[in-house]
Amino acid sequence: MNPMADLLTSFKSTLDNNGYVNTFQYDDMTLATTCNEFNEAIDTQSLEKLVQSFPSIPSEYIEFLRINNGAKLFEYYSIELNMNIGGGCYLYSDREIFDHNKNSQIDSYLIIGSLLDGCLLLVRRDVKPNDTHFQNTLLLMDDGGGVSELKMDFLMFLHRYLTAQGASFWEWHNQSMEKYYEDLKKKTDQGGAPRF
Repeated sequence: MNPMADLLTSFKSTLDNNGYVNTFQYDDMTLATTCNEFNEAIDTQSLEKLVQSFPSIPSEYIEFLRINNGAKLFEYYSIELNMNIGGGCYLYSDREIFDHNKNSQIDSYLIIGSLLDGCLLLVRRDVKPNDTHFQNTLLLMDDGGGVSELKMDFLMFLHRYLTAQGASFWEWHNQSMEKYYEDLKKKTDQGGAPRF
């Protein structure tokens, strides 16, 4: 059993031949078309070089790279413009990890991807082999430089991100029931009943 391979295979089975899938948008309760692209698997020599250069890269991310050397997930697709218009999640390939970390000003973290509008997906560089609390824990850096711990490893993050269809699921616990219904009322007042 390979949980990463099983997860990716299951998700890819929901996509059409071009990587598109219709998703239910959490924020405005509409359907949107999103695009997903997966790179080919990393070669052994490139993987060895990456792990040698960045020993703190999570084992789950290494397994992901063995299947797909990077991916773009849930990029919004505009039918009117006939193109992808951004958003989503970029999980970096080995080359992108090298490029993004080469001149990075955040020395204590390794950048492995980006989310939404400029947020970075990080892991700690100073992980010790027996440091189980922080080992493989992902962090998110917002566009203002604030860092928050996601309290999950890469496999758990990817599983939840795919299940949430690209929504910022890590923020959901911060929304009270009152705030949910307040936002829902604003949306329905602006454009009528939500479309399902």
